[in-house]
Amino acid sequence: MNDDYTFYQDRRRFMKGTGSMLALGSLPAYLTANANDLKVTLGELQQHQGIVVYREDDAHSVAFADTMAKAGLKTVALTDDLVRQWRDGLGEAVSTSGTPLLGLTSWPDYLLLSGLAFEARKYPLLELQHAVEQPGKANWSASLALDYMHLPVTSDRQIIQEMAQQHLSSQSIAPKTPSLFSWLIG
Repeated sequence: MNDDYTFYQDRRRFMKGTGSMLALGSLPAYLTANANDLKVTLGELQQHQGIVVYREDDAHSVAFADTMAKAGLKTVALTDDLVRQWRDGLGEAVSTSGTPLLGLTSWPDYLLLSGLAFEARKYPLLELQHAVEQPGKANWSASLALDYMHLPVTSDRQIIQEMAQQHLSSQSIAPKTPSLFSWLIG
C-alpha cells in the first residue's frame, strides 16, 4: 500500500483528463435501477437534517448551500480529493445517521459521491441538470434550493424524478452548454 497520499490531489484531474468519467457514467444508473430500498424522501429533508455539499469556487453551488443552511441543513465544502474527504468522515456522517446527502455540483463530483455512497447502501433519488446561465433568473440556484424543500413526500425514485421535473423548472439543455447537477442521495 502506498503511504504517500500526494497522488490523491491529482486523482480528480486524472479522471477528468482521461475520460474515465464517461466510462463510469453508466454505473450509477445501473446500480440505482437495482436499489429497491429507498428510505429517505425529499419531503423529509428538513427532518433528517441532510448534509449539503458544495464547491466554494462556484457561486451557484454556494448560493444553493447557503439557502439550505438557512433552512437548518448542515453544509460541507468539497475538497479536491472527494474520496479522502468521504473516508475522513463525510461517509460516516451520511451512512450512520440515515442522513441524506444533496448538492448542486458538477457531474464528476456527483458521479464520485454517488459511487462512494453506493458502498454505504445509499442510492441516488434525484438528479437534475441545470444550465449555469439562466437569463432572467439571477438567483436560480437559491430558488432551486427552496423548491427542493417543498417537493411532495414519496419513496419511489421514479415518482420523485417525475414530481421534481414537474415542480422544478426543467429545461432542455443543448450539448456543450455549461451545466450543474442538483441531486439527492438517500
